[in-house]
Amino acid sequence: MDDYLLKILACPKCKRKLTVFEKFAKCGFCKVSYPKIDGAWALITFEKKGAARVALDYDKLHKNQAGRISDGSYEILASISRGNRTLDIACGQGFLEEIAPTTIGLDFSFEALKKAKKRGAKNLVWATAENLPFINSSFDLAICAGSLEHF
Repeated sequence: MDDYLLKILACPKCKRKLTVFEKFAKCGFCKVSYPKIDGAWALITFEKKGAARVALDYDKLHKNQAGRISDGSYEILASISRGNRTLDIACGQGFLEEIAPTTIGLDFSFEALKKAKKRGAKNLVWATAENLPFINSSFDLAICAGSLEHF
């Protein structure tokens, strides 16, 4: 899936497809470069007032290891996502990506993404749900489990 992720990354400012290199991606229109940091594409922008502060609060929250819900919900979501081009919006610590590794995980907490990478997630994007950095029609399925009430 990583090859697919590289094909769909878009500039968060102008929404044009990014040219991807090994350690960064660049927008040919805006001339802005976006790095890949610790395995996650850093395409984050904060357009809402106070959003950066909220992200920092979530970073503090995710410094501690969160427990995974063991009611079978992640397994159900994984079974639905397999075979589909899936985006997990607000993926947190990557519980879904751990069992459905082709899922692309997106979160605005970099600490959460670091935990997701430790769980084996390979397709991670540091961005906000309000400003998805992908070209249009990139996914068959979008999941937002356990975080919808925050939007």
